[in-house]
Amino acid sequence: MKAMNGAAMNPMDLVMFRPTPRYRWVTCEDPDLIDESGTPFRAEILVSLTGDQIIEVGKPVMPWREAAELMAPMVRAWNFETPPPAEAGPEALLAIDISLLEWVWLQIRIARFGGPERKNSPTPATPLDAKQAEDEDEGVIVVA
Repeated sequence: MKAMNGAAMNPMDLVMFRPTPRYRWVTCEDPDLIDESGTPFRAEILVSLTGDQIIEVGKPVMPWREAAELMAPMVRAWNFETPPPAEAGPEALLAIDISLLEWVWLQIRIARFGGPERKNSPTPATPLDAKQAEDEDEGVIVVA
């Protein structure tokens, strides 16, 4: 894209309205992916993707390293005792079980469509306290 003077233009310079990013807690209750204590994996993921992000996560084939680099900033909290990918980078995602990595990838791909709770309440824009998130039924997608 070029400006009137022929110089290269950043497409983001055209965006006049940028809403606050929206996040949602998702919970994986697949019995094969629950830890030894019986705790399901939970992550807080970005659901307000840009058009470019939607195109990227919608690609049918992508190397896992590239996918992890794309996903890392979209996972801002999780219930592991290590920093989440938004802080630790893509290596945090590449260090988890491949089945969980695939599950997170799927959640990011489908979260933009909302869920059954989407029509009932807004998605909080600030990180939830872990206890508060566990106590809330709203804003959580459960995949069995």
